[in-house]
Formats: sequence, structure tokens, C-alpha cells
Amino acid sequence: MAEERPRFATYRGAGHVALVWGVPLMPMLVLCGLLVATLFLFILLLKMVKTGLAIAALVACVMVWMKVECAGHPKALEIRKRELRELFRRLKLKSKTIVVTSMKGRKRKDSDGIQRYIKRRSRIR
Repeated sequence: MAEERPRFATYRGAGHVALVWGVPLMPMLVLCGLLVATLFLFILLLKMVKTGLAIAALVACVMVWMKVECAGHPKALEIRKRELRELFRRLKLKSKTIVVTSMKGRKRKDSDGIQRYIKRRSRIR
């Protein structure tokens, strides 16, 4: 009889994003709440029909854009978020190239000490 491999409940779906109609769940909930609040506030309470419909149309366009973006890759919004963060970081630093290292928060003295340690270890071998 063949050995059975253990089954894990989260094995296949651990890295997937929950989608509702092709849009990630959390942004969909936020945008649907914004849509309902906009329609309720502007149209029913303030009687500003044109403004309410314009904001609702904008929210609907954002939802359609998210659906189109996530059609190819479920984590497309996370990728776009990282790209925007990198763009703002480049603009802030006024540089086209950014070097990312694991030396975050370290002082220059620490990195010099690490470089000396590596040189000493390489001479020993």
C-alpha cells in the first residue's frame, strides 16, 4: 500500500488573495462602503445629485480598473503598491538608482567593522 502524504489545509491557498468578482476582497469592501456612503450622503441627505453621481462613477471606475489589473495576476495591486512606493522613494532621494541592503538602521561604523571581519575571514582560508 502506498504511503499517504499528510494533507495541510493551508498548503494550496496560503499565498492567494481573496477575490470577489475579480477584485481583492478588502479594497472591494472599502470601495463598496464608500459607494453606499456617497450615494446615501450626497443624493439622499444633501440633494446634490450631480456630485453624488460623479463620485459614485469615479468609485465604479476604480473598481473596474482593479478588476482589469487583477485579471492577469491576483497580487497585481500589491505589486503596484510596491512600484509606487519605490517611485516616491526615488523622487524623494532624487536618484534613478536605489541600492537596497540588509544594513537598515546600522551606523557606518558597524558596516566598516563587518567589512574588516569579512577581509580577516577571507585571509584565514
